[in-house]
Order: sequence, then structure tokens, then C-alpha cells
Amino acid sequence: MKNPKQFSFQDFSRQLSAKAFSIKKLVADDDLNEDIHRAYLFLQGKALDSLLESLTQELKEIVEPQLLKTTDWTTSRLFPFISSLVFEITFTTIYGKLLAGNRKELISELRDDFLKFDDTFPYLVSDIPIQLLRHVKSMQEKLIRCLTSEKLDQMHGCSEVVQERKEILEKHYGREDLEIGAHHLGFLWASMANTIPAMFWAVYYLLRHPEAVEALRDEIDSFVQSTGQKKGPGLSIHFTREQLDSLVCLGNLFLSAMKRRR
Repeated sequence: MKNPKQFSFQDFSRQLSAKAFSIKKLVADDDLNEDIHRAYLFLQGKALDSLLESLTQELKEIVEPQLLKTTDWTTSRLFPFISSLVFEITFTTIYGKLLAGNRKELISELRDDFLKFDDTFPYLVSDIPIQLLRHVKSMQEKLIRCLTSEKLDQMHGCSEVVQERKEILEKHYGREDLEIGAHHLGFLWASMANTIPAMFWAVYYLLRHPEAVEALRDEIDSFVQSTGQKKGPGLSIHFTREQLDSLVCLGNLFLSAMKRRR
């Protein structure tokens, strides 16, 4: 508290961005930094409510066919299953749907590259030059090229926060500048790095503790009854952000999972 210059998170985050995502301009450009931080207003209030609605819709479209309408079941390890679901739902909610090509195949490839990149993150933020880290630089560049302005223009239904960030970055860079993709990679990593392991530990805990599942079911049944909704087939429950925040058992489950994220 007494040494804000020595312990400035802003300075730390700029250095981390340069090492992990190859974002160089933030280190010396205060105007860019301020503009980008203003975009985070789109993660609050009504914009956040809209984002939650989009996420709920994506959850229904992606999860329902896999869990509730599947007849030809296959098996998978828990972490790959969770990471696959969370990545697709989060990516589509934030960046929108791919308009061209095999969407599932492209999302799977992007997810696999992202998870490999995330595994190398502790090395990237150390003082090891990226050139000495085998395959990491090429993997980072591949992800950055997937998130350029040109690639994002091929998406449909991107979130307000991404639209705002895209406009800000194109104002500070040339539209073809690859560092725009580096910014989007940093944002994507921030949205996934905690979410995937937190969801994994939450599901893992529920699988091992039937009493926790019962407590959640009771809480959700009470919520459904109090809001005048009826249980039916599929993911038919609707809730606002305030209602979601009021679910105590669910909230405590994810708080515990966050503590175990790594």
C-alpha cells in the first residue's frame, strides 16, 4: 500500500502481456492502456446481463445435444470433456460463431492449441527467452493469427466488449497489425485460464459427493418454484444475473473450485 510504484499491478500486467502474448506497445503507450481498460465497462451492468443471456443460449445449444439428446455414447476423460465444453461455450459467447468451414473441427483445433499454449504459460512469464522454448513461439503466433481483425470479421454475433476492443485496437494500430491478434489472445486467455480448471474441480467434487448434488438440486428446485417456472426436458430454466448470484450452494461450490484451480 505504501509502495504503489514498486508493486504496481499495471506495470506487472504490461510486462506479463509482453512476455506471454507479445504485446509490446502497452509498455510505453498509456493512451492505449487507458482506452482498453475503458472497454471493461462492457463487462458490467446491462452489458454483462446481455453477455449472460448469450452464454445461457450457447450453453443450451452446445450442451443439450451432447448430454440430453445423445444416443451413441462415447467415453472421455473428465478434464478433456470439461475443457472442450467450456472452451467452445466461452469462445462462442465472447467472439461469436464461425461463419465458414467446419465449425466443430476449427473450434477443436483452436482449443487444442490454446491448451498447449496455456501449459507453457509459467515458462512464458519467466525470464526464459521465447526463442529457447521449443514450439512455443510458433504456437503463440498461430493463435495470434487466428484472432486478427480479418479473422474476427468472419465471426457472427461477437460480444459488445470484443466489438469495443476491436475498434480501440484498430484505432491505435494499423488494421493488418498482428499485435491486434496478440491483444485478443490475452483476452481469450484471461477468460479461460481460471474458468476451465474451476469447472473441472466443481464437477469432480460433485461426482464424489452425492450429498452436494442433492443440496444443489434442492436449491435449484426451490429457485424454479419461487420464480414460477416448471421443470421440463432440456435446459429450460431461465435466470437473471441477480438470481444466479443468490444461489448460495452453487456459489460456494465454485468458490471452493477456484481455490483449487491449479
